[in-house]
Amino acid sequence: MHTLLCLLWLCKDVNQKRSRVADAQVPIGILYADGPLHSTVPSWWLDSQYRGKGLGSQAMDAFAEVLKARGVTGLGAIPIDTFAGKYHEQSCALARRIRCHFP
Repeated sequence: MHTLLCLLWLCKDVNQKRSRVADAQVPIGILYADGPLHSTVPSWWLDSQYRGKGLGSQAMDAFAEVLKARGVTGLGAIPIDTFAGKYHEQSCALARRIRCHFP
């Protein structure tokens, strides 16, 4: 079983606030969020060798918990920008997953 580590940045100065979503031995991706608490825009990147294993879904669930704990009450538009359209559908699915935590 793979472990999950994502860094969460909630400010423009990335060195100021970083937190782990889940304990892990190897970092596998990055989570980022910016914007007002009522309309926060999340984004993410997951290393390709860890895709397709359900870790992205787990990361979105954990990301939502962290955002809520920091006072986020809603999400803004989530842009999907994948390299050459690769993983576009998977990214859309992750966007839907995190959005369901903020009805």
